[in-house]
Amino acid sequence: MLIPALKSGEIDLIVGRLPSQRHRSDLQQVPLFDEKILAVARRGHPLGANSKLSFEDLKPYGWILPPVETTLRRQLDQFFVRQQQYMPTVAIESVSYLTNRAVLQAGDFIGLMPAHVAAQDIASGLLQEIPWSLPIDDGPVGVTFRSANQLSPAAAGFLQALKDVATAM
Repeated sequence: MLIPALKSGEIDLIVGRLPSQRHRSDLQQVPLFDEKILAVARRGHPLGANSKLSFEDLKPYGWILPPVETTLRRQLDQFFVRQQQYMPTVAIESVSYLTNRAVLQAGDFIGLMPAHVAAQDIASGLLQEIPWSLPIDDGPVGVTFRSANQLSPAAAGFLQALKDVATAM
């Protein structure tokens, strides 16, 4: 949904997880950093006491998933298909951190979040990491755009600011 808006010029840039196999010759991608994804839940979640979990242990719980048009969701869906066409018992689609955190606090859901996003809530004890090895590698987060010579001055400045921050990380 965002790619047509990007190609038509409605939007200048997309910042997010870069797709691994969906390169488009008419678009440029600039990786900024690699992102680790964690499975997280509320403090006290039944799975949190285990030291190592299998996917079978996670199946009875509801999931908070990113929307279907995202790279992370495509990776998860591919994994679910390889697990005998697994479908979560309850699935909530959301990329809102505040919503996801509230849903995790309200029940026994499993959420997937970038490690740097969840770090403060894990450190404070609000959330806990679920000890499950995600079947998804760390992936690049970056910027996708039509071409540098098609960016407005504001978008070009924003792109440079993103590059500067990523370099400083």
